[in-house]
Amino acid sequence: MLANSSGVSSFITGKLAKIGVPLRDGIPSCAILARLTLPGSLKLMEKTPGIETPERCEYLTYAAIWEGIALEIRHCPCWFSMPEDDFVTQHIEVRSLDKRILPITETGYRSHFMNGAEALVEFENDPVAFILWWLDEAAKAPEWRAKQNADRQLSFF
Repeated sequence: MLANSSGVSSFITGKLAKIGVPLRDGIPSCAILARLTLPGSLKLMEKTPGIETPERCEYLTYAAIWEGIALEIRHCPCWFSMPEDDFVTQHIEVRSLDKRILPITETGYRSHFMNGAEALVEFENDPVAFILWWLDEAAKAPEWRAKQNADRQLSFF
């Protein structure tokens, strides 16, 4: 197979041109290639005419305190969506402001994705209530309790 200067074979570029994929300097458009190869009817960065689609939202930021640790909680209720399928991915971040470890993270930061618009319904769509519940549940683990006891215990070794 012969390749052009960009490394794309002339066979492939010929096939792409035949089905209407625009080429720039012999290289196919990544967005169009992705649209052709992704399953289903995923639209990349396009709005479907006549359908109201939620935009990627800005993060909402909350403050909370858990076990004396100041937290910053960021939540994006529509981090990604596919309106044709009523699919939504939410994103939530929790960070301890003084970078102390938490039962859900050794670094003081945790990022978590949740599928579905109803992901937080159990918590009345309150991301703070969800994070505080998650921390409380994770703090019940024997490993976390042992870590807490060890931190309280004075050690000379």
